[in-house]
Amino acid sequence: MPSAATAPAAAAGPAAAGQGILRALDDARRRMRTGTLPNGLVWIALHEPDDTAAAVHCWLRVGSGHEVGGLTGRAHMLEHLMFRGTRRFPDGAFDEALEGAGVEVNAETWLDHTAYTSCGPAETVPLVLELEADRLQHLAIDRTVFRTERDVVANERRSEVEASPESLVQEHFMFLIHGEGPYAHPTIGSAHDIDRTRRSDIQAFYRDHYHAGNLAVVVSGPLHPDEVERLVHRSLAALPARSAAPAPTPPPLRMGLHHEMDAEVLHDRLMLAWAVPPASAEDHAAWTITATLLGELPSSRLARALEVEGDLTVEFWLDMPAHVHPAAMTFGATPRDDVTFDELAQAVHACVSRLADEGPSPDELQRAQRWILRQAAATLMTPWNRAAEIGEAWCVEGTPDAWFRRVHRAMSVTADDVQRVARQMAAAGAVTRLDVHAVEDPW
Repeated sequence: MPSAATAPAAAAGPAAAGQGILRALDDARRRMRTGTLPNGLVWIALHEPDDTAAAVHCWLRVGSGHEVGGLTGRAHMLEHLMFRGTRRFPDGAFDEALEGAGVEVNAETWLDHTAYTSCGPAETVPLVLELEADRLQHLAIDRTVFRTERDVVANERRSEVEASPESLVQEHFMFLIHGEGPYAHPTIGSAHDIDRTRRSDIQAFYRDHYHAGNLAVVVSGPLHPDEVERLVHRSLAALPARSAAPAPTPPPLRMGLHHEMDAEVLHDRLMLAWAVPPASAEDHAAWTITATLLGELPSSRLARALEVEGDLTVEFWLDMPAHVHPAAMTFGATPRDDVTFDELAQAVHACVSRLADEGPSPDELQRAQRWILRQAAATLMTPWNRAAEIGEAWCVEGTPDAWFRRVHRAMSVTADDVQRVARQMAAAGAVTRLDVHAVEDPW
């Protein structure tokens, strides 16, 4: 176990090795200005004078985690319909106007957020904000368009989920972990719920969640914050101010379970999950660093134990989430033909237990923290990446500077912090396990 004297040195290591990245991060934070309009809308401007392009991202604190069983898929379906026109800009005019100006547009829906993203020449920011303001207030959900888009989503569900045994396994695993909680159901929705969705359901979801109090507009690029504030106020000050509809309260994660299932996948698959605190929790940074040195680094502990020393897996992955509510760190691995599920699960547990007993070495902790810094450096390189990280962190943690604070919290994690998290992971009943048996397609 590292001594009390070595732990602070390990925590300080990334600052010494990554001074330039940390300075760049702090400089960017100082160039960022934020404000709130009278209607509750948050605007965030990150001024990068040397940029030639600007990103404009509209982040809404609503996703599939705001849905309940029987009404799933509405957040995702509304995202589709947001591109299908308003009275002022009918179907197709939105894309035509922005593409003609050289602006790339996209969108995504996930558990805690829906984001409408764009990036283009800096002089197009007023146009982007004008068009975003229009569809955030005046979306026209035509009956024919609605039915067409519902069919598109249903076909997306069939082609990307129903026809994919791997996706069905993942759905089952999420239900195993989250039970009836809002994170249990897939963002695209269930086939049954998609088919029975009515236009009035989408209109109600739009009315309840697409309002100023749920929205942050992030502009990253060469525009001065004073100009961003003026443009956002001009375009979006009239957006209705309403109280946010409460999100469903999730039940505790279901840990300590062991299930098996047959699936038409190509290979057997072992899946494990550990409960992780919400992104806003102070301890979340320690979980992030622990996951990094366990499974995300190329030279991670699990890589050495399962692939180099043990030769137990064909492949494995480890995913560490950042969400509003407690979620799950998930592990998946394909065992080699002569390796049983129990042998592989025991090897993972032994690896975690070893970290719990010994803690990380100073060098190991530094490598994990430098990995976080490398990711932060990559984010700082483009307007789109900066806007994406700032917006996503605002959605799950609630403050405009949450991403910057997240990186700094990771730099302050000590060896003792990692050891404490590993002990929680190694405790009896802390992991939920799913053994997926590959079966031959009967057809």
